[in-house]
Amino acid sequence: MILLLIQIGGMGVVTVAVSLAYLSGRKIGLMQRSTMQEAISAPQVGGIVRLTGFILRATAVMELAGAALLAPVFCRELSIGKGLWYALFHSVSAFCNAGFDLMGIQSPYSSLTVFRSSPLVNGAVMALIILGGLGFLTWDDVRADGFHVKQYRVQSKVILLTSGVLILVPAVCFYCLEFQQLPAGERFFTALFQSVTTRTAGFNTAELGEMSEGGQLLMILLMLTGGAPGSTAGGMKITTLAVLILAARAVFLRKEDVEVLGRRLPNGTVRHAVALLLLYLGLFLGCGLLLHRAEGLPLLPCLFETASAIGTVGLTLGITGSLGPLSRSALIVLMFFGRVGGLTLIHAFSGLHPSQRVLPHYDVCFVAIGDEFQSSLETTSLLKELGAKKVVSRASRDVQKKFLLRNGADEVVYPEKQLAAWTALRYTTDGLLDLIELDQDHAIYELAIPADWDGRTVGELDIRKRYGLNILGIRTGGALSMAVGSDTLLRLGQSVLLVGKKGNIQKIFRV
Repeated sequence: MILLLIQIGGMGVVTVAVSLAYLSGRKIGLMQRSTMQEAISAPQVGGIVRLTGFILRATAVMELAGAALLAPVFCRELSIGKGLWYALFHSVSAFCNAGFDLMGIQSPYSSLTVFRSSPLVNGAVMALIILGGLGFLTWDDVRADGFHVKQYRVQSKVILLTSGVLILVPAVCFYCLEFQQLPAGERFFTALFQSVTTRTAGFNTAELGEMSEGGQLLMILLMLTGGAPGSTAGGMKITTLAVLILAARAVFLRKEDVEVLGRRLPNGTVRHAVALLLLYLGLFLGCGLLLHRAEGLPLLPCLFETASAIGTVGLTLGITGSLGPLSRSALIVLMFFGRVGGLTLIHAFSGLHPSQRVLPHYDVCFVAIGDEFQSSLETTSLLKELGAKKVVSRASRDVQKKFLLRNGADEVVYPEKQLAAWTALRYTTDGLLDLIELDQDHAIYELAIPADWDGRTVGELDIRKRYGLNILGIRTGGALSMAVGSDTLLRLGQSVLLVGKKGNIQKIFRV
């Protein structure tokens, strides 16, 4: 049961629910797709079902591969049956960044300390933690584009770069400042493992209580940061940290916009990151002070406990078992908050999806998503559900128009058909330069002055009386003049703007 809950918690309740529907062959509705999109931070609704299938397959492969790597070590230390079970349990726990272990039979809070010198256990567990913490969309980029990093999404690039920095820099700090009593090889694995595991995984191969206060403080910062959005990890997310650093950099360099890899970040993204930081810091510090006052313990161990709880890490300095009911309740609330997500809870209690506060401020929403009609249909329906005043959707066929209108579109346009009609008209009409259709019968035409009008005045032609047309203006060398009188002289090379019935235009020009 615990292993099942770890799996559900790691992948996310929404992902598991959609996965069950996918495996049972049931149709996955639009709202389920939208919820799934938010759960894994996908950029669009289209392709969510395909991505769900990929997530299931990738998760199974990685967890089974991790179990296969751990099995020889655990089977050697334990019996074959118990060793296989321990290998599977710890593989799932590591990949889901849960940090639950079964090694308490040796000594309390021992975790994986007995395997500190095992390269296989260290490497397998660290690889599972990192893969689980990178996020489903990053896997999808790797699957689609291989090692062509330039073709990845910007989010995936930021995740990979920031993850690399947050693994290597703390590992160097731990190696230089901690574990001085260990041999060089064991010290290397121990330093690297503590750097990886603090990003919400919860295993440890070192006695955390014996680390210096500086090392423990560094672990607190790493636990608060967490993993990538849409991953099995918790914390306030590494993308949040990246956005905050980029925002600070923009201020230092006196830049108006916050940019990442040559692209401008929306102001809403920066505000979101600041709000998350303040939310996590407030709860982390507030509950830490509560534990400090309620239990009479030193402040740093209390802050370590609250950082571990809100980051859903599971590491401890050994004080958890001695905490009273009030302190334990505070940690439970922090763990629930950290797993569900701060802004998710705020939006849930506010009663409105964040998009519902934004969309009503836009007069028109246009939906034009290439040839992905399914995505256009889903987006049209979602926009209407989220309160869009008017939705104009693109279609290429009449049958698509019917579906779009039934699913919330207020108006459907045919850009390709309209462009084709305009192109055909442009090259089958003498001197036609531009056209604006006013209704089925009336239009504004820009036409080149024909040869038989050269040298004649507007009054001489008298086209208003003869053809029911009005001259709005005359363009000469790119300059448009709206001051047109009866004595205005017309010349070749000029163009005239005419408004009137299409049939009357056809009496003068070959339209």
